[in-house]
Amino acid sequence: MIPLPGISSLFGMLIAVTGGQMVLGHRRPWLPKALLGRSVRRADFARMVDRAQPYLERFERFCKPRLTVAPQGLAERLIGLLLVVLGFVLLLPLVGANLLPAIGVAILSLGLIEADGVMVLAGIAASAIALAVFALIVGTGFYAVTHFLDQVSAW
Repeated sequence: MIPLPGISSLFGMLIAVTGGQMVLGHRRPWLPKALLGRSVRRADFARMVDRAQPYLERFERFCKPRLTVAPQGLAERLIGLLLVVLGFVLLLPLVGANLLPAIGVAILSLGLIEADGVMVLAGIAASAIALAVFALIVGTGFYAVTHFLDQVSAW
Protein backbone atom coordinates (compact mmCIF):
# COMPACT_ATOMS: atom_id res chain seq x y z
CA MET A 1 0.00 0.00 0.00
CA ILE A 2 1.45 3.36 -1.05
CA PRO A 3 0.66 6.30 1.26
CA LEU A 4 -0.92 9.22 -0.57
CA PRO A 5 -0.10 12.77 0.52
CA GLY A 6 -3.03 14.57 2.09
CA ILE A 7 -5.08 11.47 2.87
CA SER A 8 -4.11 11.45 6.54
CA SER A 9 -4.97 15.16 6.74
CA LEU A 10 -8.45 14.50 5.34
CA PHE A 11 -9.06 11.64 7.74
CA GLY A 12 -7.47 13.58 10.60
CA MET A 13 -9.97 16.39 10.06
CA LEU A 14 -12.90 13.95 9.99
CA ILE A 15 -11.63 12.17 13.13
CA ALA A 16 -11.16 15.48 14.96
CA VAL A 17 -14.67 16.63 14.02
CA THR A 18 -16.20 13.31 15.08
CA GLY A 19 -14.26 13.37 18.36
CA GLY A 20 -15.40 16.96 18.93
CA GLN A 21 -19.00 15.85 18.54
CA MET A 22 -18.38 13.16 21.16
CA VAL A 23 -16.93 15.80 23.50
CA LEU A 24 -20.11 17.84 23.00
CA GLY A 25 -22.22 14.79 23.88
CA HIS A 26 -23.82 14.20 20.48
CA ARG A 27 -25.40 10.74 20.28
CA ARG A 28 -25.00 10.51 16.50
CA PRO A 29 -22.36 12.02 14.26
CA TRP A 30 -23.37 15.05 12.23
CA LEU A 31 -22.20 15.21 8.63
CA PRO A 32 -22.77 17.94 6.05
CA LYS A 33 -25.68 17.35 3.66
CA ALA A 34 -23.29 17.35 0.72
CA LEU A 35 -21.47 14.40 2.25
CA LEU A 36 -24.66 12.61 3.30
CA GLY A 37 -26.04 12.95 -0.21
CA ARG A 38 -23.10 11.15 -1.79
CA SER A 39 -23.29 7.48 -2.63
CA VAL A 40 -21.03 4.67 -3.73
CA ARG A 41 -21.84 2.48 -6.69
CA ARG A 42 -22.93 -1.01 -5.72
CA ALA A 43 -20.09 -2.69 -7.66
CA ASP A 44 -17.48 -0.46 -5.98
CA PHE A 45 -18.95 -1.15 -2.55
CA ALA A 46 -19.00 -4.91 -3.22
CA ARG A 47 -15.34 -4.76 -4.29
CA MET A 48 -14.42 -2.87 -1.07
CA VAL A 49 -16.29 -5.42 1.05
CA ASP A 50 -14.60 -8.32 -0.73
CA ARG A 51 -11.16 -6.80 -0.10
CA ALA A 52 -11.88 -5.94 3.54
CA GLN A 53 -13.67 -9.15 4.53
CA PRO A 54 -10.58 -11.34 5.21
CA TYR A 55 -9.13 -8.65 7.48
CA LEU A 56 -12.44 -8.14 9.27
CA GLU A 57 -12.85 -11.87 9.83
CA ARG A 58 -9.38 -12.04 11.39
CA PHE A 59 -10.13 -9.01 13.52
CA GLU A 60 -13.45 -10.40 14.75
CA ARG A 61 -11.61 -13.37 16.27
CA PHE A 62 -10.04 -10.90 18.72
CA CYS A 63 -12.85 -8.39 19.09
CA LYS A 64 -16.03 -9.42 20.86
CA PRO A 65 -18.29 -7.82 23.45
CA ARG A 66 -16.23 -7.73 26.68
CA LEU A 67 -16.39 -5.23 29.50
CA THR A 68 -19.52 -4.09 27.76
CA VAL A 69 -20.22 -1.07 29.94
CA ALA A 70 -20.44 1.52 27.19
CA PRO A 71 -18.46 4.66 27.83
CA GLN A 72 -20.91 7.32 28.94
CA GLY A 73 -20.73 10.81 30.29
CA LEU A 74 -17.22 11.84 31.22
CA ALA A 75 -15.59 8.68 29.83
CA GLU A 76 -17.22 9.22 26.43
CA ARG A 77 -16.16 12.86 26.41
CA LEU A 78 -12.57 11.96 27.32
CA ILE A 79 -12.45 9.39 24.52
CA GLY A 80 -13.80 12.10 22.20
CA LEU A 81 -11.07 14.46 23.40
CA LEU A 82 -8.46 11.78 22.71
CA LEU A 83 -9.86 11.41 19.19
CA VAL A 84 -9.68 15.19 18.68
CA VAL A 85 -6.02 15.20 19.70
CA LEU A 86 -5.21 12.20 17.49
CA GLY A 87 -7.10 13.81 14.61
CA PHE A 88 -4.98 16.95 14.93
CA VAL A 89 -1.82 14.85 15.00
CA LEU A 90 -2.97 13.17 11.78
CA LEU A 91 -3.55 16.62 10.25
CA LEU A 92 0.12 17.51 10.60
CA PRO A 93 2.28 16.89 7.53
CA LEU A 94 5.01 14.94 9.33
CA VAL A 95 6.25 12.05 7.23
CA GLY A 96 6.05 8.76 9.12
CA ALA A 97 4.45 10.28 12.22
CA ASN A 98 0.90 9.29 11.28
CA LEU A 99 1.04 5.51 11.47
CA LEU A 100 0.94 5.10 15.26
CA PRO A 101 -1.89 7.61 15.81
CA ALA A 102 -3.85 5.96 12.99
CA ILE A 103 -3.41 2.55 14.64
CA GLY A 104 -4.61 4.00 17.95
CA VAL A 105 -7.68 5.50 16.27
CA ALA A 106 -8.44 2.24 14.46
CA ILE A 107 -8.21 0.08 17.59
CA LEU A 108 -10.21 2.57 19.65
CA SER A 109 -12.89 2.98 16.99
CA LEU A 110 -13.32 -0.73 16.39
CA GLY A 111 -13.54 -1.31 20.13
CA LEU A 112 -16.31 1.30 20.37
CA ILE A 113 -18.17 -0.15 17.37
CA GLU A 114 -17.95 -3.72 18.69
CA ALA A 115 -18.71 -2.75 22.33
CA ASP A 116 -15.41 -4.34 23.33
CA GLY A 117 -14.15 -2.59 26.44
CA VAL A 118 -10.87 -4.50 26.34
CA MET A 119 -10.26 -3.26 22.80
CA VAL A 120 -11.20 0.29 23.84
CA LEU A 121 -8.62 0.09 26.63
CA ALA A 122 -6.07 -1.27 24.14
CA GLY A 123 -6.90 1.62 21.82
CA ILE A 124 -6.37 4.11 24.63
CA ALA A 125 -3.01 2.49 25.43
CA ALA A 126 -1.96 2.48 21.76
CA SER A 127 -3.02 6.13 21.48
CA ALA A 128 -1.00 7.06 24.57
CA ILE A 129 2.06 5.37 23.09
CA ALA A 130 1.47 7.14 19.76
CA LEU A 131 1.20 10.53 21.49
CA ALA A 132 4.35 9.85 23.51
CA VAL A 133 6.28 8.97 20.35
CA PHE A 134 4.85 12.05 18.62
CA ALA A 135 5.90 14.26 21.56
CA LEU A 136 9.37 12.72 21.38
CA ILE A 137 9.60 13.44 17.63
CA VAL A 138 8.41 17.04 18.06
CA GLY A 139 10.65 17.61 21.09
CA THR A 140 13.68 16.21 19.29
CA GLY A 141 12.95 18.34 16.26
CA PHE A 142 12.51 21.45 18.40
CA TYR A 143 15.78 20.71 20.21
CA ALA A 144 17.63 20.15 16.92
CA VAL A 145 16.35 23.41 15.41
CA THR A 146 17.14 25.50 18.49
CA HIS A 147 20.58 23.88 18.80
CA PHE A 148 21.26 24.58 15.12
CA LEU A 149 20.14 28.23 15.49
CA ASP A 150 22.38 28.62 18.55
CA GLN A 151 25.32 27.27 16.55
CA VAL A 152 24.60 29.58 13.63
CA SER A 153 24.28 32.64 15.86
CA ALA A 154 27.53 31.77 17.65
CA TRP A 155 29.33 31.39 14.36
